[in-house]
Amino acid sequence: MNIRKILISLMLMLCCTGWAYAQTEGNPATKMTKDEAVCLLKQGFEARVAGDLSVAIEILERVYVFDPNLEAHFDAEKIHLSARGELGHAYYENKDWGKAFRLYRENDVCLWKTDRDADVIPFDWRIAECRKNMANENTLGDAPLIMVYGRSLSEDGLLVDGMVLAPVVDLADHLWLKFNNENGRLTLTRSWSDPSILVMQIGSSKATLNNQSISMPMALLEKDGRVLVPLRFLVESMGCRSIKWDPTTKIARVAVE
Repeated sequence: MNIRKILISLMLMLCCTGWAYAQTEGNPATKMTKDEAVCLLKQGFEARVAGDLSVAIEILERVYVFDPNLEAHFDAEKIHLSARGELGHAYYENKDWGKAFRLYRENDVCLWKTDRDADVIPFDWRIAECRKNMANENTLGDAPLIMVYGRSLSEDGLLVDGMVLAPVVDLADHLWLKFNNENGRLTLTRSWSDPSILVMQIGSSKATLNNQSISMPMALLEKDGRVLVPLRFLVESMGCRSIKWDPTTKIARVAVE
């Protein structure tokens, strides 16, 4: 190898390692360019495929803190998405179920915000597998995960006396419902396919559906700045036909049928 090739190799190594890890002032996110992040992402992917999981995790964790806002370019967010996915796979293969679940869920939530038509199957079954293994290791916790049409809500639900409560704002968004909160009076509107209007009041178990009085299984609960609603009541009132509860993984799945 001639001197020129040696110098080029050293420059590339510095680009993908030392220079990429400089910190922004007052910001824990790593300051690196898009090209530097791509270089590290490739290295992490290759290490994971080769089975060198400790190296892959070390590299991918550095790309994971890459701030996509440092470059106003759509590819930057795609890099961040890929880094989370690859790091999730590395943790999954390393049987670190809790960290893998967190990253898969982050990607799922990110895709919902940026591309609601994105393929959700890879995250769906991997999320379930992570939670199954977490349950086997007694590290799952009590908070239920709510998935609507295969997508994870960004916030956990709450299990009260065997009933799953869901954060109403997040749930309404995933059900494509228009939501309004006026001094604790919540209105959810379904404007497509058999339009419906559901009105509820925080602290009350009474509601109206299309101007008809109905009873809820329990009152709306306000806790830690969130309003929680009985999951089955809301989705069935607004036309969904299927809710499946897995007591092992503590996943409540909402589907059309």
